[in-house]
Amino acid sequence: MKLSLDCPRTELLNWITPPGDNRRMKGTILVFLVSVAAAGADGAVVSPTDEIPAYFPAGVANVAGSVGCVRTLAGGVDALDLGTGKRLWKSDPPSRALYVGSESAILLEQRNGRLQIAAYEPRKGRCIKAWPCNFALPPWASLAETSGGRTWTTFEVRAIRRSGVLEIGYDAQEHVVTGIAPPSTGPQATGIIRFELGSGRIEHHPGETLAPFPFVESAPARGLQPLRFHARPCGPTLMLGGPPPDVQGALIAGDSRIVFEKAPDGRGVIVRRWRASTGAAEPSVTIAAAVTDVIWPTLDRRHVALRRAHEQSKCDVYSLASGARIATLVKPVDIAVVGERILWTAYSGRDQMALIASETATGRTLWRRTVWHDTPPGEPIP
Repeated sequence: MKLSLDCPRTELLNWITPPGDNRRMKGTILVFLVSVAAAGADGAVVSPTDEIPAYFPAGVANVAGSVGCVRTLAGGVDALDLGTGKRLWKSDPPSRALYVGSESAILLEQRNGRLQIAAYEPRKGRCIKAWPCNFALPPWASLAETSGGRTWTTFEVRAIRRSGVLEIGYDAQEHVVTGIAPPSTGPQATGIIRFELGSGRIEHHPGETLAPFPFVESAPARGLQPLRFHARPCGPTLMLGGPPPDVQGALIAGDSRIVFEKAPDGRGVIVRRWRASTGAAEPSVTIAAAVTDVIWPTLDRRHVALRRAHEQSKCDVYSLASGARIATLVKPVDIAVVGERILWTAYSGRDQMALIASETATGRTLWRRTVWHDTPPGEPIP
């Protein structure tokens, strides 16, 4: 059976969800992942055939932005109509969404202790076919990210499509707490699953790792004065605090390279763009905004959020193509513009994170759903 995935280019896909009150740990791990990706950007080899799907905070959508898959609080996957927020179908836990195309949504699932790759109809949820992965993980490693007081596991998954092959990288890690000492790492299992979309053939390469997809590179010496900006690799990573760490250089947005410079009057920014393949400069765009203290490209790389320096609860979202403001968000944690909707996360109280869909034309809230909640603390560990 041949599958058709019409996703755009692909890159980092992972969720990090240790149990308990681990916000500081999660933030540390996320900063580490972003730093690794940034450090390796200049040396990474990117093929024109590599494809990245349309990511939004905590999920992945099809190109049209009509259907998206998000991870449930229980560790499964819900497929949503992104216009209404209505659940179309679900995959029981433990599951992870990898790609969503016009004809199929590809998931990594764990059934009866074994991994499998499954393809579903994006809107109806009928399982087209499932392919078992004929290899075993260590007994402690699971998509369910098990926990047991002193020990818990994380299972990070990221995927990329390369010329008809879906490469799925996994990194399973056991974490241990002993007494009052900081958590330490236990055993680790990494590997790459190569899934041929045409034939369904699966190859397992234990010990290999899938390199992070680059998102920033050094700005060329062409008289530019690039400002530092805040960005992370495209992917559905559930951030627990925004904006992400700041980086220096040029933002990678497909074949475009983008540098942000300070506007002459100190308000807003100037967007400089050029084509990486030809070096040809594109028309610059001036974004007239309030005094800004944070420059924050969205996950779709076609918009940028500028935080107001004197009203830091508010971020104005602008089009990089026209410089027009499309929305003002209050206390966003992460942002993506998919189709005609802004998909963004914000805290709901102190211990929950909500995914919110807003119209780009009016800013009207369409729907919201909880995508994370803090686990109540357990018994003290002596």
